[in-house]
Amino acid sequence: MPLPSIADKLKDERSFAFELLRKMFITKTVRFEASRRLEKMHATSRLATSMLSFYVICITVIELLFKQRGHTDNLLLPLATIAAPVFILIIEAHEADKRYLVKADHMHRSAQTIHRLHSGLELMIVEAKLSLETMIRFNNEYQEILREFPQHHENVDYFYSRWLYREEFAESSVGRLATFMRGPILRLVYVWLLPSLLIAAPGTLIGFAITALLGLPAK
Repeated sequence: MPLPSIADKLKDERSFAFELLRKMFITKTVRFEASRRLEKMHATSRLATSMLSFYVICITVIELLFKQRGHTDNLLLPLATIAAPVFILIIEAHEADKRYLVKADHMHRSAQTIHRLHSGLELMIVEAKLSLETMIRFNNEYQEILREFPQHHENVDYFYSRWLYREEFAESSVGRLATFMRGPILRLVYVWLLPSLLIAAPGTLIGFAITALLGLPAK
């Protein structure tokens, strides 16, 4: 069975216009959210590496206090003061390679461009200036934007946008709580899981070291 031609698809210009508006809305919304997520991931990544640097200072101070109390047989703290800066360099190199801000800017500019096209098409609908040529032009411009900004967003951005704009995405949460909450849960995991581990795990160990230090008698 032959595929319908473009002319067949555009017989009802108004229906096609609303479908194109829907596609533009979804794409621009998801890419705006992708930009926000990437900016947050950059911020939490910087927070985690800054806290790790602070922990290195804490370890150094704790090591000096252990020595001051005469406990010089503990090799764990000297090892930590050597390994921690190397670990921070590895984390920083790994995170820098992800280029969060560059990708965020790419997504934001793409969303802004689609938003302008979306507004232009809305105006054409309101002014009843739709025609076959107009629809072809808007569709071609939309496809050109997608080619100009080929970088794809993550699924988390789509799920989160669907959660934020349930009415626009025609979503219902009734009877589908797991699907409904997938967006915010994934967003939280993407933004905070690794930074939380990097902050909490060393912080807990340093807390134990301080507790042990307070309980040690001076030699």
